[in-house]
Amino acid sequence: MAYFHLVTRQEMFLGQKINFDKDNKNRLFHFFLENDFKSVSGLNVNQIIEKLATPYQNDDDVHFLKDMRGHELRGIREIITELVRLDLFPNLPSRFECLYASRTIEEALIWKNEFDKFNRNVLQIVKLKTDGPIFVGDANMLPDLENQTLIQKIQQAKKYWESSDKSELPEVLLGGQITVTEIVRQY
Repeated sequence: MAYFHLVTRQEMFLGQKINFDKDNKNRLFHFFLENDFKSVSGLNVNQIIEKLATPYQNDDDVHFLKDMRGHELRGIREIITELVRLDLFPNLPSRFECLYASRTIEEALIWKNEFDKFNRNVLQIVKLKTDGPIFVGDANMLPDLENQTLIQKIQQAKKYWESSDKSELPEVLLGGQITVTEIVRQY
């Protein structure tokens, strides 16, 4: 079966191969787990909080703190979701070792609309095939970012991995060796 992927950072080419396994992680992994975020002024979150305890306050730093809070919440969500997968659904592809895709062009365009809301520039839509594990689920079932206990988030992650592919926001996780078989659209 063919799948469709929105390319956002660097264009892909026909025949390109991408491998995901325990040694090859995707951008989500690096972005949430290895990134040492700095504000426009070059400070990390703790340094800004220290400064905010003084009369000094910079709007860029406050905006950075809000952004960082969102990144941390998403990182926690991804870690919880991965821990539940490892414990209960080990044969499904990791959200950190996969390429996110859609089953149809129509589903890919739903995601493109989501990306557009966050000014995430889509360069291409490509068609893919894989030899690895596949998971089709409901992205709306991911754990809530706020106002939930960790136990509730764990239960939500379990429901995500049990979710049906029949949803308003279906997502496909492709593991293994993935090959670009067609450049469908160029933006």
